[in-house]
Amino acid sequence: MATVNGSPYLRLRRLNTSNSNSNINSNKDGNGVLDVGDRGLPSVHDGAADENDVEGETNLGHNVPRTHQKRHHKSSFRWWADEYRCAALCIGGIVTLALVLWHFDGKLAPHFEPGIELDMIVIAIMTLVRVTLGSIVESCICQGAWIWVSKSHQARTHNRARLEDFKLFDEASRGFLGSLALLWRLKGLHLSCLGALIIVVTHGFETFSQQMFVYVQNPTNGILAAQVRDLEPRCYTANCTWPVFPTLAVCGRCAPAQVKVHCTEETRSCSFGISANTNATLLEGAEVDLFQVNPVNGSLSNATDQKKAFVSMFEIMTISQRAAATRTTGAECALWFCLKAYNVSVADGRARQMVVATWDESRFEAATSAHSDEHVFVSIPEGMNTQQMSRFSVSDRSLKALRSFIDSLTNGKFEHASDVINFSSDWVEAMWQATVDLGTWIDKFSLSLTNEIREHGTIRDPYRTNYEGNASKMANYVHVQWYWMMYPALFLVISLFYLVSTIKAGARDDVSAWKGDSLPMLFSRIDLRILALGSEKMDVPKGLDDLGKSRVALTKDKDGYWTFEPHGSKEEQDEDEEDAVIRMLNYL
Repeated sequence: MATVNGSPYLRLRRLNTSNSNSNINSNKDGNGVLDVGDRGLPSVHDGAADENDVEGETNLGHNVPRTHQKRHHKSSFRWWADEYRCAALCIGGIVTLALVLWHFDGKLAPHFEPGIELDMIVIAIMTLVRVTLGSIVESCICQGAWIWVSKSHQARTHNRARLEDFKLFDEASRGFLGSLALLWRLKGLHLSCLGALIIVVTHGFETFSQQMFVYVQNPTNGILAAQVRDLEPRCYTANCTWPVFPTLAVCGRCAPAQVKVHCTEETRSCSFGISANTNATLLEGAEVDLFQVNPVNGSLSNATDQKKAFVSMFEIMTISQRAAATRTTGAECALWFCLKAYNVSVADGRARQMVVATWDESRFEAATSAHSDEHVFVSIPEGMNTQQMSRFSVSDRSLKALRSFIDSLTNGKFEHASDVINFSSDWVEAMWQATVDLGTWIDKFSLSLTNEIREHGTIRDPYRTNYEGNASKMANYVHVQWYWMMYPALFLVISLFYLVSTIKAGARDDVSAWKGDSLPMLFSRIDLRILALGSEKMDVPKGLDDLGKSRVALTKDKDGYWTFEPHGSKEEQDEDEEDAVIRMLNYL
């Protein structure tokens, strides 16, 4: 046993019986200690399990001092050339992505051949950015393992590295869970924690790339019917707009009217009436419900209504007589021709229609060589958007025919007495049911007549003036959310900072940039004390976990060989050396 620098080291050589030329001096002293020469043998730090005399004669530097070769600086281009190329590709990918999104922002979604969409291109570019960033970070994390276990780093930071830390760094460079484990192990006190954090966050690259931009889409009833709807325009592209346009229509209104009641003792009856045309007589005490509607010649109470082209005017009277009390209601209703200006549009296949203006002032014009007797609309306001040289009118003949038809509908009686119901026509029964809300009923009535006029009215237009609209079809356009571009750009900057910091850290602690290369492990020496532990633990379940807790330090010996040696207190080292000697002697 020899003592070097105050620490005992066992110098051993295996006997080679196959080589007769080997110089073997074997003596035993009184204590039975084996004295073995050191010619052509590995030192105590060699990690090889066996070497023969031929290897000793190759002069690997065990007997002759090894000349130190000049090493290049750790941050030279040859050490980190691949990472520089990845950084260039990543920068190019982000710039290309920004240009592509800028070009298509606010435009229709493009379609490339064959069947390639914009989102596919964005995902492809983001995959390139993620892979290149991942390559840079992976190399830096792997290099961080060498820096972490280096003796100079541990002496400078007072940290203690373990064998199992190599596994943690390797797993951190590969995925999400390994990065979390490394963050927990280092507690954020090492540069590699920055790389682990980058890997954790960049797992959302594909998800956020979908958020960087979004696709946005631009997108016949009879009269007196129970349900009357506005006419829907034809729009085959599902999106159409038109300017405001006027059309001939029918307007209507019902105004309350007083029902006069007169009762006489002689006949023991009461007479009810709104006018001479609408009246009824009922016996006192009789329980009866009476509804009566009659057309009238004249106008509503407002004198200005004389300027309207009336279609029909009629009175409605309702009587509900009971022994306790009698209730009556009356109304004067009218329908007349008018002009309505519509604002119509279709969006996403659904029509929207709104009346923006109404006009009903007209005058009668006698027949001339140009037209027959007509009721012409005059003083039409500009808001109706009528075309120049246009004329809106209703022939007097058509008006009289329509009035005659409506008068036949609004003439009748409905009576309910002694559980017997009598009504003169279905029209009268429908109007009786509508007396609860006459305003809604008259609006539906006028709308149904308006729909008939719009669908079947005759247009005499020698100038062929049209209201031309715009049609558009459902399509996607690109809307870029630019604040998401900060995500890859920020992590590019952080990754480049991490790369530069790792290069500087390796140069400061005098560690070569081996990164994820496994060959340095094969050519590194391992201290005998570590090898002795490995011979016991490798074939035992969970033995490698115990072995991984051994503290180690990577350093370069005086001969220029990188060596893994135990790193702990002086007492721990002495105990480990004594145990190693005993194990080795037992092995021999």
